[in-house]
Amino acid sequence: MIDGLCSPRDHAILESAYQKNSKPDKEERLNLVKQVDLGEKEVQVGVLEICREVQAKVIIDMVSEPPAKRSQKVEATSST
Repeated sequence: MIDGLCSPRDHAILESAYQKNSKPDKEERLNLVKQVDLGEKEVQVGVLEICREVQAKVIIDMVSEPPAKRSQKVEATSST
């Protein structure tokens, strides 16, 4: 979606909606259609693209951390 398929405004609206609900149902998608310049199918694809972007950011953040910091996080989460 970033590569020109929707405007920055539409992208921001879809991203905000994704943060509230990563799996909008048909009714929620239809409400989004009213807010953006996209059709229902485009909104559905847009939300999926936002999901992929978020997942990619998480992976990039994980691999860009120094190994010592990553192991500290693993130890902290495994001890709880």
